[in-house]
Amino acid sequence: VMRFARVYKYSLGIETEGGALELLRAIIRANYASDKETYIRQAVIEYETQRIFLRLAFEYKALSERQYLYGSGLLDVIGRLLRGWLKKY
Repeated sequence: VMRFARVYKYSLGIETEGGALELLRAIIRANYASDKETYIRQAVIEYETQRIFLRLAFEYKALSERQYLYGSGLLDVIGRLLRGWLKKY
């Protein structure tokens, strides 16, 4: 986010950073909750939001192709883990 152009840093960048923290919080809540399914579903929503923000950052040329591929690869792993966790509950 620090390397984003000023035009995107305070809109897309702030939303991306905040969304990543919310995704982390949702995963932590789900890990410790007795009703895990509710929190896992919230984490899935945050995950989907992050995928969209990542794609927008790439389309607006705020990320290089290499950065986009790296980020989307990490998000794919998180998505697979969340979907597996959701199937369990």
